[in-house]
Amino acid sequence: MPEAAGEPKKVPKRVDVKPQGLIRNTGQVDLYDRDPDYAYQAFSVDPESPAFIEKYTRQHLYGEGRPYCQWIGAWEPVNATTDRTQASQATSAQGTPIDTRQRGPGRQLICRMHKSEHAKYMETDHANALEDEKNLRRPDIQRGQLQSLTTTLSNGTVSPAEALANAGHPMPAGMTIRQQ
Repeated sequence: MPEAAGEPKKVPKRVDVKPQGLIRNTGQVDLYDRDPDYAYQAFSVDPESPAFIEKYTRQHLYGEGRPYCQWIGAWEPVNATTDRTQASQATSAQGTPIDTRQRGPGRQLICRMHKSEHAKYMETDHANALEDEKNLRRPDIQRGQLQSLTTTLSNGTVSPAEALANAGHPMPAGMTIRQQ
């Protein structure tokens, strides 16, 4: 309805949004009837992802490059058509295989692993954390005479050992300056 001449335009009353608690986007679909003896996790089907599922569907080494690592068993994809906790199996309906794996958000698949096997992740992380803490509290290494560094510039008229001696570098036992 048009406003009368000279009257300001009427704006509808503001509706404030009710505040909600923050929800962390874990990327995990919550399964309704998950087995309490298993741990569940979503893995990516993108080969460029560090969480690429092919690495985890077979036995894999966890903690490689750290002080402690161990072999951990394979994750198994969860079946979406049965009770959601059985391993995935390809079925054929009308002659065509059907993918029955439980999907997560985006390009992810939900997998499960028995909690006794999943505990190896925490055990490895804990051992590596203790080792890191021990290394942080360890005093710096005391450097001896053989671990010093002296840089000298020479035009080639003197030997390197003589240049070091002239610079005041402590010469190790057994290293002598050649006399020319």
